[in-house]
Amino acid sequence: MSELRPPVAPARPTPLRHDTDERIDPWFWLRERDDPEVLAYLEAENTYTRDTLARLAPLRSLLFDEIVGRVQETDTSAPVRRGPFEYFSRTIEGQQYAVHCRRPSGGGALPDPLAPPGSDPGETVILDENELAAGHDYFSVGDLAVDPGQDIAAYSIDVDGGERHELRFRTCPTAATPGAELTDVVGDVYYGVAWANDGATVFYTRPDAAMRPWQIWRHTLGTPVADDALVFQEEDERFYVGVGRTRSGRFVVISTSSKITSEVWLVDADAPAAPPVVVEPRAHGHEYHVEHQGGAGGDRLFVLTNAGGADNFALMATPASTTSTRSPASSWCPSAPKPSSGSGCCASGPRATSSTTT
Repeated sequence: MSELRPPVAPARPTPLRHDTDERIDPWFWLRERDDPEVLAYLEAENTYTRDTLARLAPLRSLLFDEIVGRVQETDTSAPVRRGPFEYFSRTIEGQQYAVHCRRPSGGGALPDPLAPPGSDPGETVILDENELAAGHDYFSVGDLAVDPGQDIAAYSIDVDGGERHELRFRTCPTAATPGAELTDVVGDVYYGVAWANDGATVFYTRPDAAMRPWQIWRHTLGTPVADDALVFQEEDERFYVGVGRTRSGRFVVISTSSKITSEVWLVDADAPAAPPVVVEPRAHGHEYHVEHQGGAGGDRLFVLTNAGGADNFALMATPASTTSTRSPASSWCPSAPKPSSGSGCCASGPRATSSTTT
């Protein structure tokens, strides 16, 4: 048997310039993922790896069977209550993907892990990933988010591994009506989806050419994607953008962060077309996270911050006002160092600086 030799990629020096700096990259040509030569080289690498490790195939099968034998493949996750419904997922032996379900709250007992999806009383299937994956060599769900009224599910799918998802929508089934796909389809979407409280407006993330999430867009159901509005754009290449909701549902949260610095912007979830408001403008080395509390406890923001030398972070509370009037922080976590007066994140309340919108 002849000795297997690994394929060798030819060096093709390419000068790369940035301002006055220049470097030579011999392998720059390999970045062109659709180039036939690149694909041929990758296939040669795969063939070499497969042939070299062929002798280990029986051991791989043995290990796989042992691991699978210790896992209950047909199972359910713990249900999570959200108002009148409990949400959970099912996995089924022989199927690769999850089935997302819900049932009315207050059922008491845990879902029967051996019951077929949707067969228990009141249980309905929100999204069956196995049905969506049919016919695709690759499949992944990026996000699955149900609107505040719990009538429509927004979900994003990736069918080629490029992590540039397609955002889709479907109505949630009830005992009387089955779920149905809506016609809205938004392409080139990254991870991160957040609903406004109207149940018709969705915020989503888009990546740049380098796959850095850098934009937050707003889509309204039933309108052309071409009419979607750019809400936030991060120009600093060190920062990555994300979007979500506060647990209270009062705000849509736009966060942008680098390795050591963060900044948070809030959009009133009841007024999704309003411009976002910055909680505290970014400062190098300052990291903070925001959550909202409403109801009888007051309308305020809880802020976890490392400002003022709080290396282990400090917890503070400040009014959730988005006016230009700034109020002092009302409390600090006693276990963390307290920043000096006026130096903490939102130590004088949130500011009313807003981003450019289109």
